Amino acid sequence: MEWGQRAAAWLIDLGVSIAIFVPFVVLAIVVADFFLLLGYLLNFVWGIYNSIYLQGTSGQTVGKKAQGIKLVSDVTGQPVGMGMTFVRGLLGAFLWALCWLPGILDYLWPLWDSDKKRLADKMLTHSVISGPEKMDIGTAIKSSLPV
Repeated sequence: MEWGQRAAAWLIDLGVSIAIFVPFVVLAIVVADFFLLLGYLLNFVWGIYNSIYLQGTSGQTVGKKAQGIKLVSDVTGQPVGMGMTFVRGLLGAFLWALCWLPGILDYLWPLWDSDKKRLADKMLTHSVISGPEKMDIGTAIKSSLPV
């Protein structure tokens, strides 16, 4: 599993969030400010669903699904669960809050680490591994929706 796949998965997840949010910004400009609040709320709910629920239960966000990679526990080889996915996110946010440099190092660490792990993953004994086959983004989104 290469760092480029992780970066691409992150960019895909970011792109989906932007695609959800932008129409509400336009509606807020054209119609009413209420739509901006609705856009923030919907994007927050999507972020929790994608980053905590999906990644915690299956090991894959939409972006990771599209890239054919997944997050697993080093101990069990299974997805880490929603609680540990939340802790992983908090640890990453904490590293970014330490004047940005630790956060940048956290995301770049797999480039030179022999295990290809982020600092947060090393601390929590997690790994991002090759998972099911890659799929196109549309299929990844459709297969991630609850209905």
